[in-house]
Amino acid sequence: MLKELETSGTKLTSLKLSLSKLRYRTYYIMAMIFLIIFAFLVIAPLIQIILTSLTFQRNDLRMVKGARVGAFTFYHYSRVFIGRLAQALFYKPFLNSLMVGVGVTTLCMGAGTDRYSL
Repeated sequence: MLKELETSGTKLTSLKLSLSKLRYRTYYIMAMIFLIIFAFLVIAPLIQIILTSLTFQRNDLRMVKGARVGAFTFYHYSRVFIGRLAQALFYKPFLNSLMVGVGVTTLCMGAGTDRYSL
């Protein structure tokens, strides 16, 4: 029993020392704060979007026979990637984004390259 108390006291002292060292390393504290903010503002909504896209919603019931609200489905993904509207919903915007990305990259590489380095 005494040995357990000594061990817990050592752990507590070790924790206090760790916290006192952390006080002088503000970048750890800032990193933790930003990770928590990132989790709440980006990760949580992203998980919610993914979970919602994998289940039937109330407005899907009129388009899919036998569907139940909340049941698991790949319906939304098949509609976007291989459905009738796939060209307008995914492929055309994706290609436009790719062209803009390649164009901006080319412009920036050209503007940032030193002409006389050869």
